[in-house]
Amino acid sequence: MITTTALFVALGFLIALSILDFLTYNKKHGFIPSVFTTLFLVVALLLGMGNPVQTLFIGAFAGLISLLFTDLDLWGGVADLKIFIASSMMFPHIVGAVTFALILTMLSFVIKLIMIWKLKKSQKLDYIPFIPIILLAFLGAWALI
Repeated sequence: MITTTALFVALGFLIALSILDFLTYNKKHGFIPSVFTTLFLVVALLLGMGNPVQTLFIGAFAGLISLLFTDLDLWGGVADLKIFIASSMMFPHIVGAVTFALILTMLSFVIKLIMIWKLKKSQKLDYIPFIPIILLAFLGAWALI
């Protein structure tokens, strides 16, 4: 029951944040309210209280992976980082979170290659909204587990 609740809550947050990301992706600085992303983290932690040790472990794992993504310049900001961590904490076990991270890694590198290709072709680099990519990876991981 809690797994279904976590899935629907995460989907609600991810869809709303994806819409905000698409609406603001042409602006110089995107507008994703920090309160909304932090609320997503708090809700993910509260929903994971059935197994708090595993939830915190998954959150720590996701935090380390998000630092790796930041070092590899695969995403743009703190909102992406918080959304990835919260989404990872919505999985019922570590296998789902690892699957999510692997799918997101593959999609991130594809997006990075597309951005490099666009830069070489047009000499203009456009921002690609990343939160919908997190949503896509989240749905893919839930489909696989």
